Amino acid sequence: MKTMTKTITGGILAAALAAGAPIAAWAEDKPITLNYSETAGPSEAQVAFAKKFSEHAAELSDGSIKINVHPGGTLAGYSLEPVRAGIADITQVGPTLASDVVPWISILEAPYLIESDAHFDRVSAQDSPVVEEIRSKMLDDNIYLLGFFNFGVRDLTMKEAVNSPAQLNGKRMRVIPSKHWSDMWQIFGAVPVPMSSSETVSAILTNVIEGQENQWHDIVGKGIYDVNKYVMKTEHVVTFAGVWMNAGKWQQMSETQQAALTEAFNKAKVWFQTEYNPGKMAEYEDFLVSKGVTIVRPDQGLDRAAFIETSQEFYDANAATWGDWIDTIRGMK
Repeated sequence: MKTMTKTITGGILAAALAAGAPIAAWAEDKPITLNYSETAGPSEAQVAFAKKFSEHAAELSDGSIKINVHPGGTLAGYSLEPVRAGIADITQVGPTLASDVVPWISILEAPYLIESDAHFDRVSAQDSPVVEEIRSKMLDDNIYLLGFFNFGVRDLTMKEAVNSPAQLNGKRMRVIPSKHWSDMWQIFGAVPVPMSSSETVSAILTNVIEGQENQWHDIVGKGIYDVNKYVMKTEHVVTFAGVWMNAGKWQQMSETQQAALTEAFNKAKVWFQTEYNPGKMAEYEDFLVSKGVTIVRPDQGLDRAAFIETSQEFYDANAATWGDWIDTIRGMK
């Protein structure tokens, strides 16, 4: 680690994480205020996580850590650059946005990599070799990785049912603007059309595209269900939501504050994955069905196995970049 970042010594962090107990602040802990940038709107799931994280940070640090959550992109955009520069102290963005520093990190957004909730938790654990390697590399870029939480699976939506990659052939679909996502969906047979999520609904209405892929938080929250009446439960990507912090601000905190912030993240992660998200998924399904959406699962004709088989081409294409991490992560299931 570079000198810009303080090494946590004396077993404080390890003991706190193992015990899962509140971390008493030391008298010399100086109050610190952290600005958390989030591009999602105030009522969206990402902000719910950020607020819970903030609550736990204040509680576990005896009030010495205050996190101000700035939703809706009011502080910064969806990028790591504001955290690098110190414009924002914390932000939440996907792993591929760190691929300029850690090229292999894009594997975390590869299709059918993660096979279960337990698999995700092992890969994203604080002492996981995946997290430790990313954290070490990102320190060179003035960024400290607080961790990843599971934001949910991504599913395919279309104007009509698509049961296999063969039926997706030639269909135009919105993808996240990056080569990674364009290449993935081209392998699945679609014609990728990169665009921001805010343009998706109008693009479907005007037949610029026929569908898209997303978590249910956005399928419901952004009104995609109004224009795409078929949701295919492809569950092609489990979303690693990365929470990243300016390394200089991390260094300013005492060891007990660092431990408290890490434990606050862990507690918010567990809450989101075991309470908030499952409840929302059940709520969303009832809502989507009430709006006339057809949810297509394997027992309704979805050939998920064909999507899984086709995805291997994506791994083959990225083997030089991902290297041994493919087997390492798969071996953690």
